[in-house]
Parts: sequence; structure tokens; C-alpha cells
Amino acid sequence: MGAPENLTTEAARKIEEAVLLIGAARMLAPYRGQRECFVSYKTEEIADCIVQRIEIADESLVIAVLMSGDSGFYSGTGRLLEALQSIWGREQAARRVTVLPGISSLSYFSARIGKPWEDTAIVNLHGTRESLWPAVLSQERVFAISGGNMQEHLKQLAERGLGESVHGYVGERLSYPEEKITYGSVTKLAQGMYDGLSVLYLENPQPAGGNLFGLPDASFIRGKVPMTKAEVRAVVMSKLRIRAGDVVYDVGAGTGSVSVEMALAAPKGMVYAIDSHEEAINLCKLNMERFSLHNIEIVKGTAPEALRNLPTPDAVFIGGSKGHLEEIVEILLQKNPLVRLVINTVTAENTNRAFALLDSDRFQNMEAVQMQVNRAHRVGKSHMMTAENPVMVFAARGSGCVVREGDQV
Repeated sequence: MGAPENLTTEAARKIEEAVLLIGAARMLAPYRGQRECFVSYKTEEIADCIVQRIEIADESLVIAVLMSGDSGFYSGTGRLLEALQSIWGREQAARRVTVLPGISSLSYFSARIGKPWEDTAIVNLHGTRESLWPAVLSQERVFAISGGNMQEHLKQLAERGLGESVHGYVGERLSYPEEKITYGSVTKLAQGMYDGLSVLYLENPQPAGGNLFGLPDASFIRGKVPMTKAEVRAVVMSKLRIRAGDVVYDVGAGTGSVSVEMALAAPKGMVYAIDSHEEAINLCKLNMERFSLHNIEIVKGTAPEALRNLPTPDAVFIGGSKGHLEEIVEILLQKNPLVRLVINTVTAENTNRAFALLDSDRFQNMEAVQMQVNRAHRVGKSHMMTAENPVMVFAARGSGCVVREGDQV
């Protein structure tokens, strides 16, 4: 945690044996002036320092690298191990390096406020694109690590209607003499100013649940740009099977309704929303801001050209292809022969093209679902059904066949 009193006996003994201590300034503060210290939090600098000292001494030399909290809980430990493995090799690094875990801020804070954490969702707001709002909306208990912007995130929760219904605790400078814990509603907590070393625990008594597919159409800012309707969106998302850390494309993003649900499904990943219309780009930005999502990057352009410099996708939704469906699919298979692909079509011509593309040896597990959604509306004292346009939803996964540019699809 940072305070020496929280060290395990084993860790304290190794620090005492070490001829050199390495770590960030706050971790080394209790030992400065008493021991030789190298102040750094950068993985490459730490690894270089270790290797250089061992080369001029011997392998029995004990060097202690002090990391904050638990070695497996948002720690730099993993990056340092990878760096040393790349220098020494996996076997030699395993022989030379011992990891001694400490107390995580989650474990410590849960004990201080008397709350169990086994069913708590964890959000890292420090140096990531994760958003707090989706987690608090969908989960009963959320723990968040701050990057110094705690007040901003709390204000966003209050602005989105969670100010009075959600309560929790902010913990500042945990384990230090100036430790402070504040309790209150989100509205109350949002009025405070907090230290950069802060954590947050919130409880939502009426969470929406983890499945946010098929959000109501009224949730989105609309314009004249076509939007994938809620029921179709739900089916599309179920076929994409997006994982938390996936890289995902929304080709022909329109209003960004699918991009928003993709981003909610991949809080640790990245969504690329591609469209060429200025109104669509503006609507995507507005809806991204409306849902407080930071893991959507809007790409102005037309596929396939707009896709060429994007990272390798895990899953892709094609809602609009502007007549370039074959070229788009080809470049996707070049990027990832195992890509998960969902295509929506509304015209007979595009439906035939999608069938021809996906029902081939380059794809497996092809599915084709025709959706006809009818919505009820009141007419006097009765209800009548109004039909939406029928939509074909295609889903398939790349079979792994490598496609080279210039090959015919």
C-alpha cells in the first residue's frame, strides 16, 4: 500500500537484505538516506539498472523493486517480468526473480469500510479508456481506481441520474497517516476534491444488469442518418460475441448506436466507428459523449480504404458498405483470417452478395437470420402493428485461410 507497516514479514526481510532498492519516489521515501536507492517507475530503466548491477556483481546480489499494492493488481510487476524475460529468457528469469505480493488497494479498502469484494466489479480509471458510468449502471457493487480525476467521474454519474440512488465511499492516501475516507451519495461525493491517490467504492441498489444489448432507440440522439433499431441491435450484438478486451469495427456507423453497445461490451478494448457522412460523424460523437464512453475512435472515411491503417480487429459489424462489400471482407480477412463478422443487408442484391461471400471455405459457422420487427402503436382505444423494414443478419467466423491482397474473394 505504501506505508511500511503494511509490508509482509517476508517482503520486509528481503528489503533489509537488498543492496539496492528501486521504485517510484513515494515507495522509496521511507528508505531514502539510509539505503542505496534508484528512483524510477519506468520498466525499461528498472530492467536496465538490474541487469547492469548484476553483470558487474554476481547472481547472489539481492535487488528489491518496490511496487505499490498487490503484484497482480494493476501493478507494473507484469511489465517488468516481461522485460527481464526478454533479456534473460523465461527460464533464467524464473530462477532469478521472486515476486512477493503485497496488499491491494481493493483488499485494504474493503476491510476499512467493512464490505466484501468477491462480487465487486473492478474499473481502472488510471491511464485507460474505461468508463465508470456503464459499470455503475449495470453492477450492484463497483470498485474504481482513480487517475486523479475522481470528481469528474462522480459528476458524470450525477448528471446521468445516479446522484441520489447510488451511495459509496472515497478513500484517499490509503495506509498513510493522512488517510481519509468519505461516505455519501454520488451527489455529495461529487462536491468534494480528492487526492490523486484515491479509490472509490459504489453501491447501486437497482442495477440494470450486465446485458445492455438492445438499448431503447430513444436513448440515442437521432438525426436523418439511418439507425440500427433496438431489436436488430440486440441480435447483432449476440452474434458478434464481443469480449471485454476486443478490438471492434463498426463499418457504416450511422448514429453510432451499434458503436455504443460495442463499447459497453468491450470496456477494456477499442471500437472504431467508420463513416463518411459529416452528420453521421457528429451524431457518433454526441452519442459517445452521451454515454461517457472513451473507448470509441471515430474514423471519417469510406471502407475499405479507411480500414487499412486500423489495428487488427477481433470482431466487425458491417451495417453499410456503399457497394464495396467484397473489398471490405477481403481486407478484413487479410487483417485477421479468424475475424468474427456480422453483416446486415436490406436489399435483395446485397443479401445475395453476403450469401456468396460467407458461404465459402473462407468462413465457418455461417448463420443467416431474417428479422421482421413490428411495433405496436395506439389508434384510439386499440393498438395496431406497424412494420419495420425486414433485415437479414449474417454471422460467420473466418476459417483461418490466409488471404493475400489481389486474391479473388
